Order: sequence, then structure tokens, then C-alpha cells
Amino acid sequence: MQEQDDIINIGSTSVQLDIASDIVAEFSEIQRKSDFQKETGGILIGYYRSLCNSLLITDMTHPQRKDLMERFRFIRRSTGHQEIMDELWESSGYRKSYLGEWHTHNEKVPKPSTVDINNWKKISRRIHNFDELFFIIVGIECIGFWTVRNASVIEIGRMKIIMR
Repeated sequence: MQEQDDIINIGSTSVQLDIASDIVAEFSEIQRKSDFQKETGGILIGYYRSLCNSLLITDMTHPQRKDLMERFRFIRRSTGHQEIMDELWESSGYRKSYLGEWHTHNEKVPKPSTVDINNWKKISRRIHNFDELFFIIVGIECIGFWTVRNASVIEIGRMKIIMR
């Protein structure tokens, strides 16, 4: 993991994943304020930077009114998230796109459940603007990063960003 110019670099994939520092700060705030009694989540939004061959996460959505938040699952409904994505797509000059999903787990070191893995594989089979999507789980002590490549879920990194 590298930090430079307010961007955090995660792991090594076919395309580099960078995260704007204000998004990392949002994840830190979620860790700090959450009691982790219900899973929460949203989508990751950003754009491709051809000079760096990287995807930069610049925005994220938070739980919307119709999302289902329970102790061991978060079900994101398109309502709310899609409208936010559409607005960012248009306001960015059609540059920003869907880059993946994030959600919380009530674990110190988060790991994807079987439901997560199956959902990520299903999402990755859909047509998207980019070949690779990213999935983030915010845990109590650290954040995990995964991608799906050749129908396999691959962990690409972990980040510890706060002390509880």
C-alpha cells in the first residue's frame, strides 16, 4: 500500500486500484462510529486514469432508505444508489463509473462470506465499463480489498486505518 498526493494505492492487479484519501477517511469514520450491529454498505464510484493504468475510487454511496441492513447481511437496492451514480456520471462529463461494492462486517479482520463471494462473482459477470471490479469489506480493525478474476475471488490487500 502506497500513499501519495492524497491517493492510497491498494494491491497489485491487472489495473492498479487507487483510493482518494477522503474516501479512506469516510471508511475510517464508519469504523469509528459504527457499533457493527447491522451491516451497512453501498457502491464504489470512480474513473480510469490512463496515464497510471489505474482506477481511482473518488466517491461512494451510503445505505439508502430501501436497503436492507441486518446483523449478518446487507442487501443493496438499486433505488437511491443508481440515482447517485447517474448524477455523478453526468456531472463528471460521463467519466465516473461503477467500480464495485463495499459493506461492513462485525469482524476485527473481515473476510468475505460465501454469500459475499457468490454475489461478487455474479456482479462481475455483468457487463461493466471496466474488466475488473473491486469489493471492500470494512471491519472493526481493518479494511479488506478483493477482486474477481477468472471466476475466482482474490484478496488484493488490507489496510488498518484507525485505532479503536
